[in-house]
Amino acid sequence: MFDTLVWRKVPKPEDLFLILGKCFKEEGWLRPGLTPEGFALLRAAADKTARYEKEYCLHMSEVTLTEIYWRMHSLFNPLTVEEMLADKKKGVFSSDVAPLVQREVAIEKKLMNFEDGIVQLISYAGEQGIPVVLVSDTYFEEQEITEFLGTLTSKFSTFYLSCVYGVSKRKGLFRALLRERTIDPQRILHIGDHPAADFHAARREGIRALHYPKREAKLDEVIEWEWSESLEKRAQLLDSEEGDFGMSAARSKILYHKELSYLPKEERFFWKYGASILGPILLGFIQWIYERTHEMGEGEVFCLMREGDLYIELIKRYAPYYPQHRLKATPLWVSRLFINHASLSSANGNELFLLMKAFLAHFTVE
Repeated sequence: MFDTLVWRKVPKPEDLFLILGKCFKEEGWLRPGLTPEGFALLRAAADKTARYEKEYCLHMSEVTLTEIYWRMHSLFNPLTVEEMLADKKKGVFSSDVAPLVQREVAIEKKLMNFEDGIVQLISYAGEQGIPVVLVSDTYFEEQEITEFLGTLTSKFSTFYLSCVYGVSKRKGLFRALLRERTIDPQRILHIGDHPAADFHAARREGIRALHYPKREAKLDEVIEWEWSESLEKRAQLLDSEEGDFGMSAARSKILYHKELSYLPKEERFFWKYGASILGPILLGFIQWIYERTHEMGEGEVFCLMREGDLYIELIKRYAPYYPQHRLKATPLWVSRLFINHASLSSANGNELFLLMKAFLAHFTVE
């Protein structure tokens, strides 16, 4: 389901725990002293602990979100019966973790978007009378999955969830499907993003499988490089409402655009670089230009040449998104060194030092 039917507006799935930690902290759920970063680490650890304990006791490693939060309830403010009934303070009464589960589900849903191509495929299958089932390695139970899917729920015949059946796709979930559906495996097509869990595990059971990759390895490296490994810095960069605004996912998906297949191989690198690296940067810059000039009440910007031609073209293309602000973009041929003084706002020592440093950088001593 995740990274195939739906995608999250975060660079990595674990980043959702940082946003969740920030929300819990701001809303007053967490015990004093526990930071969002600390919560994120403990949330990931609780997942592993819950699986280990269940495997040890019941020989089942798949868990529900409720079982994960049972290992975490001590991280939250304890409530007395009176405080719980008054509903004026955020916290946990005894081992009732239902409010915590509901909060994570709400955050997850808010940061989730559907993959249009897969939704269209599901709808087409339904029109052709082909049953569609959802098979997922997940700690979300059927009620929570239904909440995520909304009206799309009716498109599925049934769900096969690892936390319900107690096994993952790699360890037997596909076998459970075949036992209950009594259908020739070759008449089933499974689509998923994980090479091992979705492609190879399905093929081992005789099921036809289509690998639907989430992200190219090279772009994965770029995104890892762009985002700090420091949880504190990542938390600062992630918006509590919109995560990374879907930029990581959008950049990943554009690299599978059909236009690429029409290009000569020697040109594909440049197309990908423009679409996934330069494109998002320039889009953000042009959007900032529109917003800044609108705030200042200005109707014209001067774009320094030679790359000014590119900015002028992008400003024109972006105009339909700002119909209320007519912005004229004019090329300006001028030496950057000559106009450096325009960058001075207070002419203090630091500004003058940076100005002279930039000026002297153009000279060398033999």
